[in-house]
Amino acid sequence: MSKLEFFNLLIHNDLKDASILILANKKDLPTAKNAAQLTELFSLHEIKNHDWHIQSCCALTGEGLEEGLDWLTTKLNMKHKVSQN
Repeated sequence: MSKLEFFNLLIHNDLKDASILILANKKDLPTAKNAAQLTELFSLHEIKNHDWHIQSCCALTGEGLEEGLDWLTTKLNMKHKVSQN
């Protein structure tokens, strides 16, 4: 996905309150980009209206997946509690 496609998704009305979890797969490879490199590559620092998180992971071992999903679950629970009040 290109940066332009990514930002076009974020402005879509259906995603206006979405939390963004980026699963940075392939952390087991020496060519894998780290969180700072991905932040720069996709200009994530420009995202002001969404919570976002980069979680490095390895799909082969499952490492990092639980942590990323825990972050997303926490954000969704927080939004759910706010909407109930």
